[in-house]
Amino acid sequence: RPHRMPNCDTFTSSPEFLYLRVCELSGQLPCSEAWLHFGNGWGIIDASNRSLGDGDLQALVRTAMICKAHGHPLRELNLGGNKLTDAGLKEVLALLRQDCEVQLAGSPREEQSSRVSSMLESLSIACNSQLHFRDRLLVESLPRSIASLTSLTALDISFAPLNGKVAISLAKALAESCRTLRSLSLAGCGLGSCGQADCVAIAALLGRAAAEAGFPGLERADLSGNFFGAAGFLAAAVAIGDSRLRWLTFASNGNPPSEGSDKVEIPFCRHFLRMSDGETEKEREALALHSRQNPLQLFLEGLLVNDTLEELDLSNCGVGIDTAWVLQEALAGHTKLQSLRLCENPLGEAGLRHIL
Repeated sequence: RPHRMPNCDTFTSSPEFLYLRVCELSGQLPCSEAWLHFGNGWGIIDASNRSLGDGDLQALVRTAMICKAHGHPLRELNLGGNKLTDAGLKEVLALLRQDCEVQLAGSPREEQSSRVSSMLESLSIACNSQLHFRDRLLVESLPRSIASLTSLTALDISFAPLNGKVAISLAKALAESCRTLRSLSLAGCGLGSCGQADCVAIAALLGRAAAEAGFPGLERADLSGNFFGAAGFLAAAVAIGDSRLRWLTFASNGNPPSEGSDKVEIPFCRHFLRMSDGETEKEREALALHSRQNPLQLFLEGLLVNDTLEELDLSNCGVGIDTAWVLQEALAGHTKLQSLRLCENPLGEAGLRHIL
């Protein structure tokens, strides 16, 4: 399906021709539907939910890099809902890095390679069930590759086991290099399943705690389906005190497998959120006080000093009577919140009265 792109000098430089050529050389079946919104300067490749394998997805990205050299930049890349593996993602990230050289072999024109700088604004690799992040080289290259996407505004890695040290290194890379990032989705990634350090690192991105690196904080964050505990919710509460966050979901956050690691996580909070010694001791006391209560209450108390949040989803977070009372007090003076979701919580009649 030709896009009738006025910027194409010849047919052989059109995205369709280049893609078919790459597929022919790599032995892949083309997926033409992914290019429907690439033309007219949109630069969108949507290959989501098509059960494509590594080779198919690599052909798409490789063609996009070649198109960049012909004046057609890639702005949005959606590879979610496919069969991408660790090895395939490693190759895709290598193609997206700024120092990646692309070459169209067998082109009618002289063979050439060009250094491609990324203009990618949105990247999604969510719901790839064969991603495990067990490849050592992938784990090492992921932060470096993401850091090279300096124009990134939206990142979605939901429903991939991105936790532990991988999540921590990713958070550092985003704070230091992706200053334009506004939306982050890490739903169902298992954050907090092996301690709260990764939750603390990701929660720091909610605010301006990393402002020294030039990162202004997120505007949208989907952290649902994880295991945020006391330290993670505490870090989020501190972060939203100075943030531009407008939309946040903690839906379906279950109890962490072990809450006994809070003594270790407090120094980690101090490192990421730049807390003083006095603040660290105060928050340690708060953790001890809330040790037998729903840790979500620590985050809700942070709403007392937040004036930006417009939408909040706390569905299926075990919000009972006591947590509902904390929520009532926290939102009493909050003037910006427009939407609050509390589905599937054991509120009871008394808890519902607090909410109303």
